[in-house]
Amino acid sequence: MLGRKSTSDPKQTPPSLQQSGNSVCLQRIKWHIGPCDTISTEMERYSMANVDETIRAYGAAWLEVDEAERRRLLQFAWNEDGIYQDPTANVVGREALIRHIADFHKRLPGTTIIFASGVDHHHGKFHFLWKMIGPDRQVTAEGRDFGEFDVDGRISSIVGFFGQPPSPGRRLAREANVGDRLRYL
Repeated sequence: MLGRKSTSDPKQTPPSLQQSGNSVCLQRIKWHIGPCDTISTEMERYSMANVDETIRAYGAAWLEVDEAERRRLLQFAWNEDGIYQDPTANVVGREALIRHIADFHKRLPGTTIIFASGVDHHHGKFHFLWKMIGPDRQVTAEGRDFGEFDVDGRISSIVGFFGQPPSPGRRLAREANVGDRLRYL
């Protein structure tokens, strides 16, 4: 089943994201659900409210400099064995992600990451755009994250990409004389 289980477990309680001035950006998530917003019969439909709470908690964890609060946010949003990958990192596990975010704050003090789009999701998968804002309030990087939820509604993986995709002028073609290798034209 897909969706957060109802329990009195404190890990299941949605974190409050009203505390930080930066969280205003996180609360502007817009949802795009098409006419067919159902998930396969093997899974329970994952509610938009749960998606919203989970993704906002994940985003807030990237803003959080306090390790205890970051841990609390990720206990709610991130699978214990979740995988985070981007062009510079391959992080496995919640504790490793907590440390990775701490390293981000040490390397780039005063830098924040905000959502630059709504979150689109279906069949337990999602994606969104983000921007990295430097201490001078200028955009220093941007990209897109693709992710997947586990059966309890936590994020089980995110794969991030930096910058824009390659231009459509570059197309992939097979090299006729060198077997089945692929190359860009």
